[in-house]
Amino acid sequence: MIFKTIIVCLLIAGISLLVIDISERHSDTIVAPAVTSPPSPSSVSSSGGISSKEINFVSHTSWSGRVIIFNNPNAKDVSYGELQKFLLDDQTDKIAYVEDVFNCSDYAELLQHNAENKGIHCAWVYVDLLEFIGHSCNAFNTTDRGLIFVDDSGVPSGMNHPFNMDKTVIVNKGSSYIPESLFPESGWISQWKNAGTITDYKIYWTGYEQQVAE
Repeated sequence: MIFKTIIVCLLIAGISLLVIDISERHSDTIVAPAVTSPPSPSSVSSSGGISSKEINFVSHTSWSGRVIIFNNPNAKDVSYGELQKFLLDDQTDKIAYVEDVFNCSDYAELLQHNAENKGIHCAWVYVDLLEFIGHSCNAFNTTDRGLIFVDDSGVPSGMNHPFNMDKTVIVNKGSSYIPESLFPESGWISQWKNAGTITDYKIYWTGYEQQVAE
């Protein structure tokens, strides 16, 4: 099961991207920044009113080994433009994918933490795929465009890729999981490889609440 999950994350990481003539332009952007473990619930709850909740999915960076969802009571839904600005400033997509160290679940967890810390309401999402075991991404309920799913998964160190790895994806039962680059770059195909058919998905807004797709 773990092996299948790794395969999905690698597919989302853009193995199918075709470089035209800029393979060296961003070769120095793949080095991953330092990744620190999220604080424990006890330390989070006393900092700015942010609380946390552990859910039963594997995390390679959290103190407990399980995904931890942050809940900032002051976080708000933002516009699509504000979401774009946040994602441009956020560096989660620059982290290199490392098997059993930092994968799709960890990208989604870190982005959720960063958004909540910035006062932006964000969910951690688990997606079941017919062909593989599953994948993780995020959801933002924008004030002007409704629910937007964001896939921030990066690629393994040394693999050519666009400078920006922020992607949007349509998540519906029965549809294909095909991310699209949120900020397309010249010389790169904006549509990423189909990772499989979505059979189900779960949205965790605060850790305490679980929305199961109909």
